[in-house]
Amino acid sequence: MNPLAIVCPFCPLHCDDLLVDKDGELNVACSIASQAFAAAVEPNPIAREAVMPPPSGVVRLAASQVSLSEARDLAGLLRTGRIELTVDETPTQAALRAAIARDGNISATLGDVRKHANVVWSVGDCTASMPRIWERVGCDPVIVDAIGANELADLVYEIDSGATQVDTLGNALKSAKYLAVIVSPSAFRSGEETVTAELLVRAVLRWNQASRRAVLVSLDPAAMLRSVAGWHTNLRLPRTTGPVDVRMGTPITGAYPAELQIGGIDPGTPLAASYVPAAVAGVHFADAIIRGDATVTLPLDKITAGVNERRSGREILDACGLFGMNEK
Repeated sequence: MNPLAIVCPFCPLHCDDLLVDKDGELNVACSIASQAFAAAVEPNPIAREAVMPPPSGVVRLAASQVSLSEARDLAGLLRTGRIELTVDETPTQAALRAAIARDGNISATLGDVRKHANVVWSVGDCTASMPRIWERVGCDPVIVDAIGANELADLVYEIDSGATQVDTLGNALKSAKYLAVIVSPSAFRSGEETVTAELLVRAVLRWNQASRRAVLVSLDPAAMLRSVAGWHTNLRLPRTTGPVDVRMGTPITGAYPAELQIGGIDPGTPLAASYVPAAVAGVHFADAIIRGDATVTLPLDKITAGVNERRSGREILDACGLFGMNEK
């Protein structure tokens, strides 16, 4: 088949400028998309499948980046009490989400950042989870490694006090007319996530009361799952904090182990006792997904030629007995 223009389903950027052929080869340099597309079009994916009996109790299920139909299935299972649904996210992501829930936030779309920001501050390495982010934002960011509470407090004081002797980062942030702070999944030092998130959120809110515009952006892979679960159940999904029975999709760095992983890339036995390949939205079937800045829903078109069919996540969950008491 000729290369197809698609929306990439594999990271929260969901780039819409990709061309992919039947072998999963892309027209752009992205390590995540290249690996994931190659795995998705593999004609004979290897399963490490163990027979799971129908569940006798509530199944602990973890997920993060899922499509609209997958999110609806999981929300339905949550609503009927068949699963305990949690989100795979890092301590930084969880702390930032909690701080924003308490204090609020001034955010922006990636388009706004690209158009208006004259200084972009990357807290931590965003390219590990979103390799093309700076290409998509169209800038050369000021990048710092993971930051702790004391370092951030000193930096905020330098900016707020008008100190004249500041480091390079402080000078860059002080010069900003429109500052975009983009937080990576591992932005805050271990053990200091809660305090650091609180300081950063409040600093951004305070900077907007001065003569500059400041926005805080964190791209959430689970934006679709959180939205659909909220619509269906009025519940806020908690973070995964221990081993689970089932995981949907590829585990994040630092994830807890699962008895069964459905879909994604096989991480091996330390993180998945059993693994079953599954159909991928945007490759094996058409669907939709919300971009990580939670502002736009994007279509995921099916690659119609050269891709072997696979069971969907719902079909695999049904084989495990989870839909036995629901309508199919």
